[in-house]
Amino acid sequence: MKKYIIAIGILASFLFCDSSFAGDARLSNGIRMINLSHRGETAAACLFIKTGYGSEPAGKKGITSLLCNCVLSMNPVDSVNPPSLMIKRMGGKVTADVEADYTCFKLESPADSFPAALKALSDMVSVVNFSDDTVRIEKAAITARNNFKTDGIVGRMFYAAYPDALPGDLKNISRKDLMAWRTTRFAPGGALLSVCGPFSDDEVFKIAGFAFKSWPGSGKPYSAEAQKPAFNPGKELELQSAPGAAAVLFVFKLPPPGGSEYAAALTARAMLAGGMSSMMYKSLRGKDPRAYQFGSSIEWTSSAPVMTVYSVTDETRIDDAIKRIKDSIAALEDGKFSSEELERGKAFVSGGADFSSESAVETAWLSGLYEISGAGKDYEKSLAGEILSVGSGDVSRAARRYFKGCEMVTMRPRKEQK
Repeated sequence: MKKYIIAIGILASFLFCDSSFAGDARLSNGIRMINLSHRGETAAACLFIKTGYGSEPAGKKGITSLLCNCVLSMNPVDSVNPPSLMIKRMGGKVTADVEADYTCFKLESPADSFPAALKALSDMVSVVNFSDDTVRIEKAAITARNNFKTDGIVGRMFYAAYPDALPGDLKNISRKDLMAWRTTRFAPGGALLSVCGPFSDDEVFKIAGFAFKSWPGSGKPYSAEAQKPAFNPGKELELQSAPGAAAVLFVFKLPPPGGSEYAAALTARAMLAGGMSSMMYKSLRGKDPRAYQFGSSIEWTSSAPVMTVYSVTDETRIDDAIKRIKDSIAALEDGKFSSEELERGKAFVSGGADFSSESAVETAWLSGLYEISGAGKDYEKSLAGEILSVGSGDVSRAARRYFKGCEMVTMRPRKEQK
């Protein structure tokens, strides 16, 4: 009952407001806003802040992830009722993703308690204090998380290509560093709030205006620092594996959303490694299996995605597995695939898009990504039509352009010294 009283009280405070979305909606402190309609009793918000691990200073890698952990902490030493716990008590949850050039806070909650939950999120990023005890606990949590990631073969390979926090650097980061980083980097100017729920534009503007009024702008335009590239074509890393085990991970940079090449590249990725009818599956797990497992994913390490494909096998088969993956890519580049394979790939991409649109938080997240990449918040609607119009020539051109240069991580057993 208490959460309903809080939500009703906050909504009542909007009655004196008179604002609406007109073109580029923006709060007085500089936060840009987009709103997506979503039926149901759940609402979501994704807050994109223009700071990520790509702009972190040398010697303090992981400072953004550590800061996010600290502001999300429920350590009772800091507060008996921290914002993250308030959101949980309302039936919601909040997480944070730190990527190369942005940080995204993801909030989900029942729609009736969404105003109070969004206010709690605002408090996290702008005013929440935390103790040295919390910093110590969250350093240990990040170390444990990274150890968990690297326990598995695939996790070790991906983490080698994109480490988000270096253990040695975490030791150098103090509470004072974290507070200064938040003050200078977690700025509302340049931030984007993507909301998805059963609210009108006017309602969302008023809810957000109340929630973020305590996060003042800096008074000057946000200026992002030069960042190291998140993708390095031609880069090769070699890791050591346990005796008998071997694996390979390929990383390809895909085109940004918004152009016809994006739909073609997604289709090419689906044809290459999307499910049990893909070219890689038939090559690696067919009549003459070359891999114990394989897979593919799309990772948004920045506002343009990267595609990963991997294969796990043994040391006697790894070279052949690598060759077969490269042969499958070459077949895409040369147009050596059937019309049935093309249609299956397009259906795979369309099905994934339809599945994502069923979730309020996924809709808010994807629409926010499309907005900051320049494609626009409603790009998902036009993407469906672009996928349908993809032809075999489009797939081949996309494969030739985007599957040529890649990063590669290989794992092989250590050679025993004689």
